[in-house]
Amino acid sequence: MIEDFFKYDASLFWEGLNEVDLNSRFVGADLSAFQRIEPVWDTGQDAMIFNQHNQEYLESCSLYICPSDRLYELIFLRRHYTFEHFWDNGNRNKFLRVIGHWLNGQVLSPAVLKPADNGRLIKLDGFHRLAIAFISGSKNIPFYCAFEELPDGISKAGA
Repeated sequence: MIEDFFKYDASLFWEGLNEVDLNSRFVGADLSAFQRIEPVWDTGQDAMIFNQHNQEYLESCSLYICPSDRLYELIFLRRHYTFEHFWDNGNRNKFLRVIGHWLNGQVLSPAVLKPADNGRLIKLDGFHRLAIAFISGSKNIPFYCAFEELPDGISKAGA
């Protein structure tokens, strides 16, 4: 868990957020509640240090950006990222923290993905961020990946 990774007290991840309010506003809410969330991404040079994955793979990654509908086509197990299924496939508290941070205008690092042999992208880190970004209707989603060949519709960030 990220709390163990950074050896922080888990309560620090709730700092400035009201868990009870977020729970009452979003657990059981309809899709329109989520479409008011605007993801704010930390695409700065040091943002990747917050992702949990093999350091060697992270060092081989670059930052990319993709229209959310195209990324959704490419993502492995994409039904997990739908409004109908996301609560069943993740941790409620992590979803609420992502929502709370973005409602407060705080930045979160992009997810880390890895190309699979079948052309799909596998999530290595960032499921909760990706799910909320898809559900919120975000137009473009940045992510880290190490591509050998860039799929259509994906561009290197800043290019």
